[in-house]
Amino acid sequence: MEGHPVRFLCEARGVPAPDITWFKDGAPFPPSTEAVYTRGGRQLQLGRAQGLDAGVYTCKASNPVGATEKATRLEVYGEWTGLQQ
Repeated sequence: MEGHPVRFLCEARGVPAPDITWFKDGAPFPPSTEAVYTRGGRQLQLGRAQGLDAGVYTCKASNPVGATEKATRLEVYGEWTGLQQ
């Protein structure tokens, strides 16, 4: 829902511990005032979802042994106010 916080969690374990990288629609997604990484980069939090935040978010976990990734789609809906006459 538009204006609400959104959290993505990247559950990744390995030895050595993996580095986590986030992407949005295939492009690197750096932290900002609206996109905060917590839990050592394993959680991405958007403060207030907006329509422009919609897209495919991917978490990539990698270490010298290998890499894996998981993607999820975010759709942001506004509040429906009914028909206007």
